[in-house]
Amino acid sequence: MTMLKFILLVLLLFLVFRLVLKALGNGLFIRYKGGDPPAAGSVPPSDSRRQVEEADYEVIDTQLKDDERLGR
Repeated sequence: MTMLKFILLVLLLFLVFRLVLKALGNGLFIRYKGGDPPAAGSVPPSDSRRQVEEADYEVIDTQLKDDERLGR
């Protein structure tokens, strides 16, 4: 019975440790990949998504024009 309590305690400590690491990694220490961190609320997610879609359409349009020009 003592061994079972030990195993459960180790499992509980492991889960608590994982929870703390996830909370610290995602909540308190926000990591930015390169550049300055964006100002809060400066660019809504919908605007950036729209810019990505516009860029995709521009790439597709350019590729279609290149194919037409080359006669493919």
